[in-house]
Amino acid sequence: MSNEIYDKNGNAASEMTANTAIKKLERISPLEKLTAKIKGPDVFEEQWLYEEIGAIENEFLRKRAEHKCQELAIQLGGKKVEKMFTEYLAAYYKQRKKEEQDRLRMVMASAEKVSGIIDGQTNYTNLPEGISNLYCGTCWQATDKGVYYRDDKGMRKACSQPILIAAIKKSLNTGEEKVVLLFRHSGKWRRLEVDKDILASSQKIPSLHKYGISVTSNNAKLLIAFLQDMEDYSRDRQAIPIIYTTSKLGWNHDRTIFCPYTDSRIEFEGQGILAGLGRALKEKGNREAWYEKFKTVRGIPMIDFLTAANLSAMILGQLRLEGFCANLYGPSRGGKSVSSKICCSIFAGFQNTDRFIYSVDNTNNSVEGVLNVYSSLPLIMEDANNMTERQQRELQTLIMKLCNGIGRGRMRKDLSLREPGTWNTSGIITSENRITKDFHNTGSVNRVLLMRGTNEADCPFNKNGLSVADLLNFFGNNHGFCGRDFVKVLIEIGVEKLNEMLQEIQVEVAEKANEMKKSGGQIVPVAVMLLADRLAEKYLFKDGKHIKLEDAVNWMVDVDSADQNQRFYDSLMDSVIQNSGKFEGLGMTECMNNSQYWGRYFKDENKVAVLPSVLKKLANEENLDLKLFLEFLDDKGLIEADSRGNLSRNVNSRLLHKGSRMYVIFMPDRDEEEESEQEPEQKEFVDVSDEEIPFD
Repeated sequence: MSNEIYDKNGNAASEMTANTAIKKLERISPLEKLTAKIKGPDVFEEQWLYEEIGAIENEFLRKRAEHKCQELAIQLGGKKVEKMFTEYLAAYYKQRKKEEQDRLRMVMASAEKVSGIIDGQTNYTNLPEGISNLYCGTCWQATDKGVYYRDDKGMRKACSQPILIAAIKKSLNTGEEKVVLLFRHSGKWRRLEVDKDILASSQKIPSLHKYGISVTSNNAKLLIAFLQDMEDYSRDRQAIPIIYTTSKLGWNHDRTIFCPYTDSRIEFEGQGILAGLGRALKEKGNREAWYEKFKTVRGIPMIDFLTAANLSAMILGQLRLEGFCANLYGPSRGGKSVSSKICCSIFAGFQNTDRFIYSVDNTNNSVEGVLNVYSSLPLIMEDANNMTERQQRELQTLIMKLCNGIGRGRMRKDLSLREPGTWNTSGIITSENRITKDFHNTGSVNRVLLMRGTNEADCPFNKNGLSVADLLNFFGNNHGFCGRDFVKVLIEIGVEKLNEMLQEIQVEVAEKANEMKKSGGQIVPVAVMLLADRLAEKYLFKDGKHIKLEDAVNWMVDVDSADQNQRFYDSLMDSVIQNSGKFEGLGMTECMNNSQYWGRYFKDENKVAVLPSVLKKLANEENLDLKLFLEFLDDKGLIEADSRGNLSRNVNSRLLHKGSRMYVIFMPDRDEEEESEQEPEQKEFVDVSDEEIPFD
């Protein structure tokens, strides 16, 4: 078959001319196509002409088509044909309007047989439980057959399926709103949560087509208008439920509401790894059975320690106090992990799918995000012994972040500053060793309360009728009651009374800590733990079991252990003994290389002289301020100054064959019975006033 194209005279056109002709045909408008079909006056008597005019959706183009056809009618048949065209066009529009009204009456009659029609609202049948028909205005007719718009031009379809607004979700954090749509698809009601800006744009709303909503570019504007009228009419009458949402749990600003426990109208809106947290915090199982089972493990020190730490989080949030961390450490299989999981059931399940217990090897950035969401819920982390060396070094930073209660400020893409996250909570960490053993500063040590767990042979969960398997199975299927109940207790007591109770306990703890020579920096955390324990016993468990004051104070570190300078002094003395071969008079041989020389030991006076460069290196490894350490030694009388009051002085050395400035530090009292080799008598110190050697 030939593909040649011919011109109006029947001559074959060139290939280029043919392509040009095709492109011209593609650019012909609907109006040009319509008028091209009008070859004579007889066309104005044919129905297809009026149907094609009426099918043009754009009103402007439709009017242009009417006027163009009117001009052609005059040109081809004069006034007589023009009059015929005008009358036939009016008759066509009248007939189409009548057909649309008849179709609507059939739809309404069908719906009325089922439920009756109430003007001004939706008339859907078999709605889900708790859902009612809504107001939408008298210009709309919404039945099981679909949604129609009624005006002076007739009835126009907005949606071919029942659809309404089931709820409005309003964020307490940002003020933004989302709409929960309810629509019938394939005979079933379905829910869809939609951002409000989608329902305000005829370009965006067709994207809901993929979820089963009958919307295209053809009916987008009408559907938008229907849903907006429904919201306006029904919201004014408080017919649409308003669900407040938050991405942050814990206490509200005035500390009268605790999300998600105290107000059912507030719904947690989690994202990413926290998307299922709201579900995990819901009650599961039997409340009475949980309390009875939990009482069987109360009195076990590990359980009491972690119970108090968990409940303390909500007290810290209500009183706006700095946080702290509770570290349960000890050998494997001693019951640490079991204790942590049992106490986790105060709030939620402990399975991985519950996502309430975290591993300590999460990044600091992710932990910060979790803390901001948890706010006044405890952050439970397990197995610090699984951390890498780098993560162990960063653990001190993580603890300080948890306790300080504020995240890092960050810039948005538009260079505005994002508000940092905030929280007041407690952290719970299990480990084989004390997590504070490598901490460098006093502040971080004071923020950790320590309890040693039991050995495997003494594990309490396999004794006195208890079984690990039974306990984990029960608490894995019963949880979420105690935390909710404890919040109610705190609200009833109130902030003012709770603060008075805490002050009284602080006095008790301070007196006992002073008696037992414990760090004063840990008085408040211990007092909060004791307050949580006493309130839980009085209002929830009512079993007469309390944590003893002396046992609680034993969670604190000794005064000397909390002081970074004291801890470095102890560490330095250990280093001297461990590196005895680098000290003249302690174990150094004559063949020792000068580069390995650290200083000189004086047995009779039990003191050691250390080169400044060596002491500076050791201090840097511990992130210690050397100047403050030297002042600490001076205040304690543990360093010997020269005649001018300088904290370094000239010390003679046989190995160096000259004097050198060193720090002369007194060592702890030694055992009088310890035997050591006698050093040959020699001149120990020489003050050379005109030969001062500056120290590093």
